[in-house]
Amino acid sequence: NLTVLLLLCLLSPGSGRQPQNKPQAKPLVINRVTVIDATGAEAKSEMAVVITGDRITTIGKAADVKIPKDAQVIEAAGKFLIPGLWDMHTHIATQEFLSLFIANGVTGVRDMGGVLDALNLWRRFIKEGRSTGPRIVAAGPIVDGPKPIWPFSVAVADEKQARQVVTSLKQRGVDFIKVYSLLPRDAYFAIADEAKKQGLPIAGHVPFSVSVAEAAGAGQKSI
Repeated sequence: NLTVLLLLCLLSPGSGRQPQNKPQAKPLVINRVTVIDATGAEAKSEMAVVITGDRITTIGKAADVKIPKDAQVIEAAGKFLIPGLWDMHTHIATQEFLSLFIANGVTGVRDMGGVLDALNLWRRFIKEGRSTGPRIVAAGPIVDGPKPIWPFSVAVADEKQARQVVTSLKQRGVDFIKVYSLLPRDAYFAIADEAKKQGLPIAGHVPFSVSVAEAAGAGQKSI
């Protein structure tokens, strides 16, 4: 069977508390591995990959790469190394999901609607090394019409509310705006315009009030 090594899987789970003096991690070398870089190039066998800190610093033929004296070396002959995978449509329900993504090779996720306070907390824990988890790109709450489909959505009835919601979500740290099916037409285009001004992409459903072509023209990045 194909054995996949993913770099973030090699990070140990956090203890739940931030250490006062975090020791400098030793360089990590994955030696004699076959690298599939996902660019369309052919697989490269007998490679050495050196990771220093949180960056890949060297990729080359194992016979040619100088291994740092203090490095942790994983002998990976017969195994394969690929980039971390992305889950582009997920809803993270609990913190327990975070380590499961990593265990399955998913090192980045796009959360398409969730509790923003929890997502921001988990992102902070991952950044500080207190939890093991993927990079999280988050929309926070879904933005829907005045009678939203899902109870955790933000209800928007008109253009004024639409602009206020985009500004508020921007201040709360979202990475993009998730639009939904019941948005009124004027509210949708106000969201698209305000999001552009705020430097935020929009993604999600195409509201029933606009066409797919109109959504694309308004700058919606994905459907």
